[in-house]
Amino acid sequence: MNQLIYDVTCLMPEKISGVGVYTKNLYLGLKKLGVNIEPVIKWSRAFKKNHVTNHIAEKEKIFPPISFSSTSGKVFHGPDFRLMSGTGRLKRVVTVHDLAVFHPGFNAEPFRVRGQKLVEELMAQKPDCIIVDADYVAQEIAERFPQIADRVKRVYLGVDHLAIKNITPPEDAFVYKDGGYFLYVGHIETRKNVQNIIKAFEILAAKNREVRLFVVGKNGHQGDEILEQIVTSDYSDRIVLPGFLGTADLQKLYSGALAFLFPSHYEGFGLPSLEAMLLGCPVITSNHGTMREVAGDAALFCDAKSAESISSLMEKITMDPALRRTLIAKGQDHAAAFTWENTAKQMLNIYNSL
Repeated sequence: MNQLIYDVTCLMPEKISGVGVYTKNLYLGLKKLGVNIEPVIKWSRAFKKNHVTNHIAEKEKIFPPISFSSTSGKVFHGPDFRLMSGTGRLKRVVTVHDLAVFHPGFNAEPFRVRGQKLVEELMAQKPDCIIVDADYVAQEIAERFPQIADRVKRVYLGVDHLAIKNITPPEDAFVYKDGGYFLYVGHIETRKNVQNIIKAFEILAAKNREVRLFVVGKNGHQGDEILEQIVTSDYSDRIVLPGFLGTADLQKLYSGALAFLFPSHYEGFGLPSLEAMLLGCPVITSNHGTMREVAGDAALFCDAKSAESISSLMEKITMDPALRRTLIAKGQDHAAAFTWENTAKQMLNIYNSL
């Protein structure tokens, strides 16, 4: 491969999460390997204010138009479910992080229908390679789109963008009190199962008068209903909603929590569970799908549909300090294997193979 044309359109916002974190850290990992990489954004977004340079320390170019003296050895990678128009003469790689739009109830219906159409159109273009974050999603694509199953490659994500030495847990009286707190980080939405997180906390809070819950993130699908559930809870005074937090604040919250709650119904990868492990926070997650795949044997696994199952593991964490220490050690060892350097090396091999 002589050059990689890399779509950074999703890095235009000032604050990024999810796909943005993937796009940024894969780009930085490839640069460290010496890849000749050119960041581009869509022409339709070219005249809008953006923060791409703040994320990757390089100015993006506009695509199209872009002049090619030759297309030989050039690869285009769309890390956000999309292939730009005008890339037909290049080898084309696209990352499909999940197939959530094919699961009813996880998105607003108009968004779900539109998303299905876009994914189907993408598959019909037959990219040269389709990258997924987990084997579970690879199997989903193979079952739904068997005609392109042989083009799917799984590449795990890294988590070391949150690594920090000698992190100090939060000492602010608002955060760190006797009784401790549980933590959820992600969109406040149905797919993430925040409703059952609240119910599970209520079950525990009825027995433990000091334990608290932090719910960190922005509103997603049915987020208003979930916020209403929190506001009307008998234990609403012990549920903290700090909104969207930056990296430094997240690092402190992770490192000080009793455990991270991630009983999601569906994930394409589930990066927050590894972030928690890396920062010394035990994880309670779902016993199915990518959550099970990514967490390995370094977490406690619940029945995501049962608030009682989640709550019983929360109580177990509060009652068994030795178990918590064991989970912290196993989690940190497990998360250490997921680096952006490994992700970038695997991606570079795929680019070169094309």
